[in-house]
Amino acid sequence: MRIGFNVFVIFVCVIAQIIAKKRNEKAQRWTLEIVNTFKHDSNAFTQGLYWEEEEGVLYEGTGLEGRSSLRKVDLNGTVIKRHNLTYRHFGEGIARFKDKIFQLTWRNHIVLVYDREFNYITEYHWPKEGWGLTHDGTNLIISDGSEFIYFVDPNTFDIVRAINVRDGERSIKNLNELEYIDGEIWSNIWYSTEIAKIDPTTGKVNALIDCKDLGVHNKGGDVLNGIAYDQKGKRIFVTGKLWEKLFEIKVFPVGQTQPSPLQSSSSSPASTPTPVTSSSGSSTAIIILFVIGGVLLILLFMWKKRKTRVIVDVATLLKNLDRSRSS
Repeated sequence: MRIGFNVFVIFVCVIAQIIAKKRNEKAQRWTLEIVNTFKHDSNAFTQGLYWEEEEGVLYEGTGLEGRSSLRKVDLNGTVIKRHNLTYRHFGEGIARFKDKIFQLTWRNHIVLVYDREFNYITEYHWPKEGWGLTHDGTNLIISDGSEFIYFVDPNTFDIVRAINVRDGERSIKNLNELEYIDGEIWSNIWYSTEIAKIDPTTGKVNALIDCKDLGVHNKGGDVLNGIAYDQKGKRIFVTGKLWEKLFEIKVFPVGQTQPSPLQSSSSSPASTPTPVTSSSGSSTAIIILFVIGGVLLILLFMWKKRKTRVIVDVATLLKNLDRSRSS
């Protein structure tokens, strides 16, 4: 019994070291290729962006007090529809969940909710600052400028869970505009030219995309902010605050040839497109399976050892009975 327990302790320690090593792995370095360049309203202080597949247009949320808005924009930069927020509201990230459009505000602690025609429906209280907003099909996903990302029930606005975003042992703060792309959360990092590709289960940064080649496309030097994904066309769009341009890009690991629009952070080069997957999530699942398998093997070993002991005890008992009868 004691041998089995010692084996189990050693096994658990080894698995714990593997998990710790996996969590502390640093993000891969990725770069980009510009596929297309489009016009963008240089007066738009972009805080939120998403692609509306049904209409083939972008929805954009803009900020600054007295200039905040929710708008529908085509790829020519033309504003098709616009709703202006009140002067006291500083608009932030936006996302459409089912038939409702949600728009965060920065420090007003209010989330505005509209129908798809921009008609006001209701609002929710949000206790933190509002920065980026997206969803995974079940929960809204919100950043507040810290290293945390929150998963929120869209019906009650209760926080379901949170993840701490880390690149190895380093916390990644200033997480800004968000987009959910094929199983990963993509996040702008305020005052950075990088986009983080984040595992939504663990918070591990799978890759950091260097976007410095986009340059600065406005006179005031405002930062990269705004990610939208056309799932059907596999197109990624990015822009910045007060930028004159919006870009369609492809991304790929540094040192590799330019791939298809999307490639997994954990995959090797391939001739066919590989959907983005959560590498650390799958690795964690494999580790869990190993732990379960190890426990089962140890239990089997202990059971066999105990069974052998029972058989020996029974044989000894029968032998003693036979001796008793003989005497």
